[in-house]
Amino acid sequence: MKRWIFKKMVVINKDINSIVFQHLTKKITLQDKEGNFEWEIKKVQDKPSFQESELDPSLFNFLKNKNLILELEEPIHLNARYEKNYPFFQEAIRDNYSINEFITSIENEIILILGCGGLGTVVLDCMLRAGFKKFILIDGDKIEISNLNRQLFLVIKEQIIIK
Repeated sequence: MKRWIFKKMVVINKDINSIVFQHLTKKITLQDKEGNFEWEIKKVQDKPSFQESELDPSLFNFLKNKNLILELEEPIHLNARYEKNYPFFQEAIRDNYSINEFITSIENEIILILGCGGLGTVVLDCMLRAGFKKFILIDGDKIEISNLNRQLFLVIKEQIIIK
């Protein structure tokens, strides 16, 4: 049975006789004079995932056609490290790519970072957290006392305590 989730950046607001969905720069309005759709959305909105059968067919089709929900791949064999990244990965990948293929491609990409100071090390840190593993780091600066404050991964020998 297929499972679905709302996209990460979807904000749902209730307006008079309608529900307003905002996703990034687009704003989509759904007429809901009876309030039935509002109740159905509240029922599934905070769940980790939901099935198509949990929503009215016309509401489900509306959400799917307006690209407000994502189909979860099953079975999901994600390392616990990537569980929270799943919705982002799902939005970032092309239709012919699976999540697992996407993660493998991230892990195998070689990233070149020019400059390992204040910005380069922050970029490196973020990319490591996203799952990238292979890097080429180039920095032409001479390491001096005056620029150590910008070295995010600097460890001064005297600070290391060996137990």
